[in-house]
Amino acid sequence: MTALFYTNSTDLPSNGQGSCGFDWSRKQEGLFLGAAFYGNVASNIPGGLLAKRFGFHRVVGVTVLVASIFQLLTPIAAYWGFSLAIVCRVIIGTMQGAATSALYSCWSSWAPPLERSVLNSISFSGFPLGLAFISLCAGWISETLGWEAVFYITGVVLKFVEMRMNLY
Repeated sequence: MTALFYTNSTDLPSNGQGSCGFDWSRKQEGLFLGAAFYGNVASNIPGGLLAKRFGFHRVVGVTVLVASIFQLLTPIAAYWGFSLAIVCRVIIGTMQGAATSALYSCWSSWAPPLERSVLNSISFSGFPLGLAFISLCAGWISETLGWEAVFYITGVVLKFVEMRMNLY
C-alpha cells in the first residue's frame, strides 16, 4: 500500500525538451525525485506520536487520503510550475513517513511480543515489492497513456486503498 507513495514516475521518455516536455535540468529532475524522501524523513517521529495519540488506523487513513489527492495533483502542479510539483512530492513523502510510523505503532500494539519481528518483516516487504511492480508498469503506462497517467493511476489506487480502510 504505502509503496505507491514512492512512485518513480520521472523515468519517462524525453521529447527533446527535457523530461516530458518540461525544461527541467538534471539537478531539478533529481530534486523532484528526492523531494518525497525529504518529506518522509521529516515525518517519521510525528507520525508515530500521532498514531499513539489518535490510533494508527486514523493516521494511516488520513495520510493515504492526503497522499492520493496530492498524487493526483502532481501532474497539474508540474504544468503550473516546478516549485508546485516539488511541494506535492514533499507532501506525498510526508504522508508516507507518517503512515510508515503509524504501521509500526500498529504492530507494537497489536502483535504478540514474540511475533512482532516476523509480522513487521512480512508487512514491510511490501515496500520493495510495490516499488518493483510500479517500476515495471510505469514505463509501459507512460509510453501508452502518457506520463501523467502513472500519477493518476497510482493516485486512484491509493484512494481505493483509503476507501477500503474506512470500511473497517
